[in-house]
Amino acid sequence: MRRVPDPRTLLSSGLRKDLRFAAAKYSECRQDKASGSVDRWTCYLWTPHRRTWDQDMTALDVELHHPVMTQNATAYATEMFRGEKKFRDTGDWDPVPLGDEGLRSPLDRSSPGQSDVLFRVRNVTVLVSTATGDKDRADAATLSAEQRRRALRVASELARSIARLAE
Repeated sequence: MRRVPDPRTLLSSGLRKDLRFAAAKYSECRQDKASGSVDRWTCYLWTPHRRTWDQDMTALDVELHHPVMTQNATAYATEMFRGEKKFRDTGDWDPVPLGDEGLRSPLDRSSPGQSDVLFRVRNVTVLVSTATGDKDRADAATLSAEQRRRALRVASELARSIARLAE
């Protein structure tokens, strides 16, 4: 991960083009100030709509965990993964086959158009969150399903790329 200054480069050019991440001038990735135990990147990627000013949001939170006094880096990442799942307690998470551990937030129609995918590859944890900007496009169930697909698609590409980096 340290060789990757911008997590967007881990996504295929086809995905970046499909989601039009480059079309919105507000899309950005930044590396937060590193601590001794975690390097963190935060990205906000916006997909503009042709017929409205609204934009869908995809947020990436990528953390590279380092060894701490009592744990190796992978054990520390595993602990942080479980803590994030508990913190974001949105009900029963659905397992997804990503990395070493992967979870997707349940389909929650009370907040339509939002979805989270959380996964871990060795000592890297990633949270992909999506939200819709154009709530007038469809009903709540359609918006939620669309955002779940987008979150899983982005997370799947990130998981594959991070696994390749770890080889």
